[in-house]
Amino acid sequence: QNKQEIAKHFQQVYQRADRIIEVSLLVYFLFGLGIAWFYETWFIALSVGPLSIGIYAVAKWFFPQKTLNQYMAGVAFALFMAQFIYQMHGLFEMHFFAFIGTILLIIYQNWKAFIPLTLLIVLHHAAFAYLQFAGYEEVYFTQLDYMSLSTFLFHVGLAAVIIGLCAYWAFDFRIHTEESLIANLRTEKQLTHSKQNMAFASEIAQGNLTASKSREESDELGCSLIEMQEKLREAQEWEQREKFMNIGLAEVSDILRKNVHSL
Repeated sequence: QNKQEIAKHFQQVYQRADRIIEVSLLVYFLFGLGIAWFYETWFIALSVGPLSIGIYAVAKWFFPQKTLNQYMAGVAFALFMAQFIYQMHGLFEMHFFAFIGTILLIIYQNWKAFIPLTLLIVLHHAAFAYLQFAGYEEVYFTQLDYMSLSTFLFHVGLAAVIIGLCAYWAFDFRIHTEESLIANLRTEKQLTHSKQNMAFASEIAQGNLTASKSREESDELGCSLIEMQEKLREAQEWEQREKFMNIGLAEVSDILRKNVHSL
């Protein structure tokens, strides 16, 4: 039952997160259209942007009961980062859009959603850095004329640390959310038991010893009340038997007394 309640709660979490991610992707797309004015990169803005949003949308529409759209959201953010870098001809600040997307993914509380984002960023950085410094003028990774291997490794390493921290926070948030949910469910269950026990005790106090209560669905206090009810019922039955015997003996004695000379 706890698992079902937790799953139900996270469905609500995912729904709220989806709305935030969808708005964010729309803002990314509009931003891409805005910076298209700078270098006349309309083709990239109108091709890569819809592709990124489409990847997320297809995953959500065709697999509504799965978390595939969470992974595709990471892919979309990574593609937008690559789009912005290309549109701005390697402007270094565009790399930070990957970190913005990484922070936004935390709201899913699913550390696995960061895996596609990380793989795509590493692949993009490695491939585009190599191609740019190999002399391909139409490929943009940075506006620097040259980047040493150590600088590149620091760049990728810091990106990995940031993504790793965000993935850890997402994992930690999920653990704390589950613990809070279990604690709340336990509290609600205790309150339910308390109300049931109060109603059951009230029935017993009014002399209703036939009221039923399941041991399987009761807490310790409820089980104690059931045992008390059983003891009271046994005492009542014993009292009724004693009363029957006493009345019967009195009647028999009265008959013998009145008919002492009659066989």
